[in-house]
Amino acid sequence: MFNTFKELENWYSEKLDQLTEKYIDNNWSNKKLDREQAKLDDRYHELSKSFWFKDAEGNVQFSPVRIN
Repeated sequence: MFNTFKELENWYSEKLDQLTEKYIDNNWSNKKLDREQAKLDDRYHELSKSFWFKDAEGNVQFSPVRIN
């Protein structure tokens, strides 16, 4: 798991680069690339949830360090 949001951002960027390489190397259609990127975006969204929390007043806050 990622301990910092920066680690998560780096992972996402790396995976996006890999998708772009696969798109070029395998001559994927734009539709296939869009589907694969949507899967990656969904995973990123799920993983990023551990960096958001509600404070005592119920306001949503962001933490650059993962919240357990």
